[in-house]
Amino acid sequence: NAGIGMIADPVAEFTKAMGMAFTAPPVGMIDRSARYAMVVEDGTITKMHVEEIGVCAVSTGEAMLEAL
Repeated sequence: NAGIGMIADPVAEFTKAMGMAFTAPPVGMIDRSARYAMVVEDGTITKMHVEEIGVCAVSTGEAMLEAL
């Protein structure tokens, strides 16, 4: 057990609560999540990396490992 976990958010409840939801009806995207990754320690977010639209650089596994 490496202490790494992921969560599912099928109805975007967590996404909306975090302010990370977006909607783009012209392309059929309703209540989608922005791309991000976070480190949570004892229930507290200690690092949060949010991607720019169309980019995948700061939320990769490699980027998160570097941030630790």
